Amino acid sequence: MLLWAAAIFVFGAIAGTLAQNRYDWKALLGTQVSKTRQLDTPKDHKDQSESGGRSKSVAKQTKQPTAIAPGLKDTGPKQTQQAQPAQQTQAQHAQPTQQPQTSQTQQPRQPAQAQLPRMALVIDDLGHAAPALVQRLCSLNVPLTVAVLPYLQHSKESARIAKSRGMEVILHMPMEPLGYPGTGKDPGPGAVLFSQGEADVRKNVARAIADTPFAVGLNNHMGSRVTPDRTRMTWVLDEVKKSGLYFIDSRTEKDSVALDVAKELGIPALERKVFLDDSLDAAEMTRQWERAVAMTKHDPLVVIIGHIHPETVEFLEKAIPAAKREVAFVRASEMVR
Repeated sequence: MLLWAAAIFVFGAIAGTLAQNRYDWKALLGTQVSKTRQLDTPKDHKDQSESGGRSKSVAKQTKQPTAIAPGLKDTGPKQTQQAQPAQQTQAQHAQPTQQPQTSQTQQPRQPAQAQLPRMALVIDDLGHAAPALVQRLCSLNVPLTVAVLPYLQHSKESARIAKSRGMEVILHMPMEPLGYPGTGKDPGPGAVLFSQGEADVRKNVARAIADTPFAVGLNNHMGSRVTPDRTRMTWVLDEVKKSGLYFIDSRTEKDSVALDVAKELGIPALERKVFLDDSLDAAEMTRQWERAVAMTKHDPLVVIIGHIHPETVEFLEKAIPAAKREVAFVRASEMVR
């Protein structure tokens, strides 16, 4: 009986204690369970997770740009890239500009030919002179226009020499002068005479053009009886137009109408301004030459005519080199373009 009573007493004490500490018991059980779970987890799993997390974090930091706080500008790599061209520009500006070196002994610059006034030099009467004199004339090393008389001993050969040396060839058309047929007034074979009718005039001009190789123009030889006559000059110049030539009025007569008729027919035309060698005296030729050069300063169409005399060629050999500093020599055709 006593043993039973003792057992009941002990059981009741235990039950009371458990009732008072019921929450501690649950906590105790929870702690034990947690420890049990920790023991069940593999030891290296946490290390692998943290290591993997660090690797991913590093990868993200490498691929993505650093975050920028609001209100701040990005002064990272872009600024560096923009600074490089600026540095190069500063370096370029810093380099001194190199100036072309000039020689202290440089010669004075000669006037450009294109800036000089122009002058056309025409030499008449080729056909009479020997080829050697024509060769000498064509060695003057400036553009010339040579006027060749038709049907003479050296006419064709003179035209070929001039053409081969780069000179311009025109027909020196014989026409009747005042005082014909007096002494020294014969214009030569195939001339246009005042007494001829239209058919003969046209025939003589056309034949002379055909007889002169390389001819691109025509001027009159003598002709003071014909050039003042509008009718006859119309016949002459109409043949010139048919052949596609230009015309120079040699102005052997002050009352000539040849230039006016040529312009009326639409033919490119010029007129002579100075005769170089009416006198073969060197001093007189010098005066005429200087007059022509001076005229070029205010007249763009200066034509000076000389003749194939030895004295004239000798004069030109001396005068032309000096004149090249003052005028540009051109072919007569260049003035009528």
